[in-house]
Amino acid sequence: AADAADAAADADAAEAEASPPPPPPPPPALDAMRSFARGVELASRVGAHGRLMNAARAMHTLARSPSCGLRADPRLAKNGGAGLLAVAAARLVEHLEKLRVGTVDESPMVAVDGGATRAPVDDEGDRLREERRARIVEAQPPSERDPPPPWFADRPGVAPEFCLRFVVTAAEACAAAGMNHRTIDLAVGIAEALGT
Repeated sequence: AADAADAAADADAAEAEASPPPPPPPPPALDAMRSFARGVELASRVGAHGRLMNAARAMHTLARSPSCGLRADPRLAKNGGAGLLAVAAARLVEHLEKLRVGTVDESPMVAVDGGATRAPVDDEGDRLREERRARIVEAQPPSERDPPPPWFADRPGVAPEFCLRFVVTAAEACAAAGMNHRTIDLAVGIAEALGT
């Protein structure tokens, strides 16, 4: 009976040596990054600019964290972090395009009744001032006209510098994970959305 127990113990030890070690746990920041990516996606769907920017800022801070970010844990990009950043950055680029064409605005207040309502638009006085300014510019000879400012020049809520940093961070993570097509798509998308 003792020989059978020794043989079983030897077989268990040999099996334990032959089996691969268990996989390491996922990066600790991955779950939080999933939540922030979901926040960016949902805010983008309803046109809630303030919420989208808050979720993107939190995701960017997490990705750049020296303790658990992309540089601290290289597994984060390869285990799904790069894909999450790419999805969030793509939603941010789409949202910027919607801001540029005017289908949403950057107001932090959005009434959501089924997700289809727009935020409040500028008042009548602002519209009249813009029309008057446009008539004055049209009356000037073409040589005296300044080139038009970028579409986001008078819209501080757009935060183009942050949007560019966020998309660059996502593109770097995609490049590190070998997702070169997403890297290129993000770079082209942000350049077209910001017009630079």
